[in-house]
Amino acid sequence: MIEFIVEFSGGEWDDYYSYTSYFQSKSKDELEFKLLECEGKLSEDTYFENYHILPIDEWKKKNYERFPVSDEQIEDSIVKSVREDLKERSEEGVKKYNTTLDRTDLKLKDWLQHAYEETLDKALYLKRAIKEIK
Repeated sequence: MIEFIVEFSGGEWDDYYSYTSYFQSKSKDELEFKLLECEGKLSEDTYFENYHILPIDEWKKKNYERFPVSDEQIEDSIVKSVREDLKERSEEGVKKYNTTLDRTDLKLKDWLQHAYEETLDKALYLKRAIKEIK
């Protein structure tokens, strides 16, 4: 199943409305067919004139750009710290490898191998720390 957000709208200039709803469907075409079948009526008192279907990732990106979450909006100090670490790690990776994780030259198996090797390193660091505590 694929996740979608549907943006609905309708009404007149002085009584305009818009809202979004979450849907799961096998495809965008199947979802569009279901929306056409309901002929503008979603429930007993919910009607729409127009709709726009977006895959959920695309909708998130579009809305993040419109309403980005700033560091000031995050109250959790740990979350802030991890976000800063992730940003620094990304910047270091770009400097070191001259690319981002958006690169397309690696296959899924390659990404999994990298993650596996990083996990092995983590296990070694943990074992070293445990020995120091004993």
